[in-house]
Amino acid sequence: MSDPRAIQAGAPPAIGSGGRPRSRRRRPVVPLLVLLALMGGLVALVVARSSPEQQVRRLMDRQLKLAIAQRWGQLHATLTAKAKQACPRVEFLSEVQRLSGTDPNFWHVIDFRDINIQVRGDVAAVTYVITYNGRVVERATPQAPDLYARATRTVVGPKPNLQTALANLARAASPGPNQAITQKEYEAQKARLLKFGAKPPVIYKKGQWYDDLDSHIHCGP
Repeated sequence: MSDPRAIQAGAPPAIGSGGRPRSRRRRPVVPLLVLLALMGGLVALVVARSSPEQQVRRLMDRQLKLAIAQRWGQLHATLTAKAKQACPRVEFLSEVQRLSGTDPNFWHVIDFRDINIQVRGDVAAVTYVITYNGRVVERATPQAPDLYARATRTVVGPKPNLQTALANLARAASPGPNQAITQKEYEAQKARLLKFGAKPPVIYKKGQWYDDLDSHIHCGP
């Protein structure tokens, strides 16, 4: 028999080949909900990873990786202009190499613990505890936090002459206490210079975070 509710609603029943009413198929709702949930999760993940706190945390991780790889020049480039002025490249290299000289595995055995990042505008205050072989050697407290600053504009340096750029690159790779890049990095950067020419270097990129001057940068005598 036809569905009385369908007749009352004015909708004729759908008749199949056997004379029986053909039931209407419902669209799959569950897979759509799952898809929406997955999309929502991915969006939330992207937002979380791109949050200022996550950006500062990734910079801290990158700084430690650069120190482990002894890429002192790139490590110094993560400082703000104020920090670089207070701790010039030569003095900075002397300090990080002094730390490395105390123990060849120094950067491998230190550990950042209890990290807390508070962002207000373009400034981030970071607190943590640094341990060396399990022993606390440094603290960044709410009274004396580690500070990071977000660049409010992009700063580009002067376009170097190709020959000057190659000479500077060779100088940065020269073995010695001031060596800033490895031989492998030198070869890769030299190949790019010869292929594309010397481009104006981007010193600071708008929106990126840099390590600012604070009491945790030990520089000078």
